[in-house]
Amino acid sequence: MFYQTLLTACMLSPFLSVDLAEINNDNWTLLVVLGICFTAMPHTLLVTALRYLKAKTVGLTTCLQPLYGSLLAIHFLGEIPNAATITVAYSWSQPPSLKHGMQEKNRSINAV
Repeated sequence: MFYQTLLTACMLSPFLSVDLAEINNDNWTLLVVLGICFTAMPHTLLVTALRYLKAKTVGLTTCLQPLYGSLLAIHFLGEIPNAATITVAYSWSQPPSLKHGMQEKNRSINAV
């Protein structure tokens, strides 16, 4: 994953609109915390969860994260999402359930 991140940073660096020298130490610290706490740790937890849970359960939980995030924002921040946010959260949660429905339909057809 390190090499993927390094390659992405190198490819996107020409499009930087801010000079790296202008970024203060507080922002660099926050960027490192963001990268470790909210990217690397959740990815590691997701992979570790696959050892103990079915892939279907982990995938469904992952697809429902926008919905969970919206509900937590309502509860903790008092921030009500707009219609676009609700639409995206709904659309992200649908493909696994639709796919599951098609698999169940195929099983019932094959069983006959």
